[in-house]
Amino acid sequence: MDSDITEVDVSFHDILKLVEKYSGNNTARDWLRLGNNIVGFTVGAKRSHDYLGKISPNQFSDFTELFEEAFVAMNVSKINVGKTRRELSRLFFEKIERFSAYDAEAVTEAFHEATMVD
Repeated sequence: MDSDITEVDVSFHDILKLVEKYSGNNTARDWLRLGNNIVGFTVGAKRSHDYLGKISPNQFSDFTELFEEAFVAMNVSKINVGKTRRELSRLFFEKIERFSAYDAEAVTEAFHEATMVD
């Protein structure tokens, strides 16, 4: 998973501050405890740190629920679940400002497009 770590001016410490902030909400904390979620989130959050810094733990929790609703619609028999969860959580939080305006159906469609293999 490419993180562009040298091209983005957000430190890992900055991301950990967000994790700490969001962990005040039990649903958000539980979502962040899953290894593939936290890896994808930390990579994606580098691109959307400013937006993520403005949302509350409850809003973050709502976003994780939206992510899960879309993710469950994926055909898990045809995907590597861990890898796909990591990649889609990166995509989701990298583009969270755009996804925040989507409903679960639109996020599901974006996830399907992102996982299509020729």
